[in-house]
Amino acid sequence: MPAVCLFLLIIQYGLPEGQNEVSMSSGYDAVMGSSGFESSWYPTASRISGVCMKYSDTIIAVQSSGGGIENINLMRNGKYDLGITEANVMVYGYKGIKYFEGKPYRRMKFVTNLYPVVFQMVVQKNSGINSVYDLKGKTFSPVKIDNTDIGEESAWQEIFDAAFNISEKEIIWHSLSDEERGMAFKALIVDAVGFETSCPSGSVLETSARMPVKILSVGGMERKDLINKYGWYKPWTIPAGTYAGQKTDVETVAVDGVIIADERVSERVVYDLISTLYGEGLDLIRSVHEMSSYINLDNALSGKGPVPLHPGAEKFYREKGLIK
Repeated sequence: MPAVCLFLLIIQYGLPEGQNEVSMSSGYDAVMGSSGFESSWYPTASRISGVCMKYSDTIIAVQSSGGGIENINLMRNGKYDLGITEANVMVYGYKGIKYFEGKPYRRMKFVTNLYPVVFQMVVQKNSGINSVYDLKGKTFSPVKIDNTDIGEESAWQEIFDAAFNISEKEIIWHSLSDEERGMAFKALIVDAVGFETSCPSGSVLETSARMPVKILSVGGMERKDLINKYGWYKPWTIPAGTYAGQKTDVETVAVDGVIIADERVSERVVYDLISTLYGEGLDLIRSVHEMSSYINLDNALSGKGPVPLHPGAEKFYREKGLIK
């Protein structure tokens, strides 16, 4: 494909769907890890790359990946320069805990918050499971992509433990791919499935269209206890009618999806990325999908936690008066 045609295609749509290997020519300034093609981070990152190319001299190549944990590991190994991850996984990586035990990644720098990913726990409507407490002794399935840990299981363990005082050993964990989970859920091989994704979730929409389901609540005092213990969670409400048969609002939690960078990435690259994201390209980026409409400058530093700002991000936020 001629370079000019590829340039115009990326401006309009981001990188082409299905292109998970990008030629690393000298024309690219940085590589960003995103998610699998079916998840919302990939099209978001592709659109960010497109507007950055359109409105600045910086070209960012986007790679599909297994998500937050893999992005951090590949950044650490020098394969990626930037990546999208969850705020909690970012803290795990920076401190060297959980999936990154004993390997703190202090070169990691914070760039910006994007939008929340929402925790949604689904059971069959006639299962007799009416609350999270009823899942003791039951089979629960967070997602796993290509046998790669993507951070969901650890987050769900935190939710069960801190909010409901249910230990890991009291739940039968069975991580599966989305396709496998759909079949296992329909056949009652798993009692509940957990989604950490955009809302509405395409997977939950599909499941609720095929069979009667209900979303279990993570709210009330349980939610307060969780947020008090783990500051990266925030309250979220799934409005009535989001999914087939959902007649009332459902309380749950969400965690921020954020962009991080290795410290070796130049100040110019990160500055160009943020200034185009929150400048001329914002409307294009916010039109990618429903959750991307939450991207705005007021929330840019949400979920930062203990991770230092990248110098390019720091320069931009100082100019905008968000930091002194």
